[in-house]
Amino acid sequence: MEALGQQLRPVATRISQYFRDFLDSDFKRQQAPRRRIVLTTDTGFRSGMRTSPYPSLDRDLWNLLGRPSGEDLSLTIDPRRYTRPISDVLRKVIHEQVNAIPASSLQTVHASVEELAAESYAKAIEGPELWVESVQNHLGSKVAEHIIKPLIAHLDGPLRNQAYWVMDSLFAAEKDLVDRVCGDLSRVLPELLAKLLATQDSAPLKEAIPQFLTLPAERGRVA
Repeated sequence: MEALGQQLRPVATRISQYFRDFLDSDFKRQQAPRRRIVLTTDTGFRSGMRTSPYPSLDRDLWNLLGRPSGEDLSLTIDPRRYTRPISDVLRKVIHEQVNAIPASSLQTVHASVEELAAESYAKAIEGPELWVESVQNHLGSKVAEHIIKPLIAHLDGPLRNQAYWVMDSLFAAEKDLVDRVCGDLSRVLPELLAKLLATQDSAPLKEAIPQFLTLPAERGRVA
């Protein structure tokens, strides 16, 4: 029996030291547990994001976390409220790609809009509003096809190479860029089409399109 006690003594001593360490530390772990930040789920769904690339968002979040917990701790993220700065190098790349938009792309848009309006106005008597809307939609689709999408195709590579998420790339702003490019012409197009419908004279429309859809203006809008 005494021999068994001698064998159990080291085990009992180690167990006692284990619980003594817990008592000395007030049952608190001395080392923080290892943690891993996961930004995507097992299925690939993006469940989180780092806020440090967005300085103003990061600042507002920390200010929010510093408020008393009893208050309304909410943060509204409106479109384009928080943006990610781009590097000077990438800014220059974007500037050069915008300046490289060929004049032929805009001329193609001009001709396509003029052609559609001239060929379809005779059928627009019964539904002039729908006709005007269809011409405006045609303008937007052609601007997207010949100006915005080629520009995006050239810029998406540099954006990805600098580890920018797709949501930060120009793909997310395609509609906005189309609206910017079409803006001036879209505002005057209903009046021009109404004149065409009333006079059957397409000359004012052909003169106005190059005036309200110019290459220098469009470069300024997408830069």
